[in-house]
Amino acid sequence: MNVVIAHHAQELAARGHEVEILTRRADTSSPEVENIAPRLRLRYLPAGEPRRYPKGELNAFVSEFSRAMRELARRDGVAPRCRWDLVHAHHWMSALAAEETVIGERLPLVFSYHSIAAPCGATLADGEPAENPARLAGEERAAQLAHRVVAVSQYEAATVAERYAACSTHTTVLLPGVDCDMFHPLAEDPPGVVGALPVDELLPEGPYLAVAARLQPLKGIDLAIEALARVAPEHRPILVISGTAAEDYSGYESALREGVARLGLHDDVRFIGACARGCLARTLRRSLAVLVPSHTETFGLIALEAAASGVPVIASEVSGLREAVVHGKTGLLVPNRDPASWAAAIESLVNDPDYAARLGAAGRRRALTLSWQRAVDGLEKVYDEVVEEFYA
Repeated sequence: MNVVIAHHAQELAARGHEVEILTRRADTSSPEVENIAPRLRLRYLPAGEPRRYPKGELNAFVSEFSRAMRELARRDGVAPRCRWDLVHAHHWMSALAAEETVIGERLPLVFSYHSIAAPCGATLADGEPAENPARLAGEERAAQLAHRVVAVSQYEAATVAERYAACSTHTTVLLPGVDCDMFHPLAEDPPGVVGALPVDELLPEGPYLAVAARLQPLKGIDLAIEALARVAPEHRPILVISGTAAEDYSGYESALREGVARLGLHDDVRFIGACARGCLARTLRRSLAVLVPSHTETFGLIALEAAASGVPVIASEVSGLREAVVHGKTGLLVPNRDPASWAAAIESLVNDPDYAARLGAAGRRRALTLSWQRAVDGLEKVYDEVVEEFYA
């Protein structure tokens, strides 16, 4: 979600729009406003103590954020108009936080879910906490408030239309983009780049598979480890895991490490922590393949970033990953969570480098058609339509 918001905002500002990103102050050192680029500002609003909280606790501060947003709406504004023409809320809590402002100031609201609550009674992944009880009601209220919903995949659009009837007639699908300059094939690295990034000291010299995700049960990283154990030792690559656990999942990394020890994979799995964007791109393009074993994804941006890197993807055949990966062309979709099936997919690429290279090349070609400029062309059109309809 952060990647999508950042690229949308930067491109909109570059096109001449005045853009403000509002977020909760999570530390004492952030300024009230940060000028990121011409016409692009990041504002930190007070809501709760200025520290990090587990995501499941953040909805307690929605009302406080809402008040700060309403006050900001009129600050430095020219009466009788608000400082904004349109609000785009990302995730359900942001929509609720914006409600008072969009109603009180008579503003149109565009809304993006980015992820959708598991329905009542759904089976949770091992270690996954129960859904926030306020979320289902919050998502439904967001659907009622929104003048347009922007979904990141056909899967997400179909899900919200089925779940929340208010979205059924005003949802637009805009696939995410990818920075194909940052995420590029290894062969396109300029001379002298090897060893130039901090991540190079952490990556194996030999072949490896990559997983890049938040360390939480939903991402299914335990499945990647179980699959690796079933790959024949004589051609088993290293598994590199990039990411850290949020406050909600502080014990998950320990559980993964215990799994590594139980399976005797001490020398075959490497945890490298969270990576900055440039280091993540370097990690992806040096890999044999990128694994995305998530239980669900509304799209799966990491799969597109891997494709842009010229690397094949092995992903769960679920939800939005069916749109992020073209099975048999840009990667492989595994239809179950059987570690043996995942191991077979891994071995099919390890044992046939030409096949892996063809998948990677096709992924790169597809990624080149999915730029952030293309994504913002669509978003600009949505904004124009909403503003024209609302203020007519």
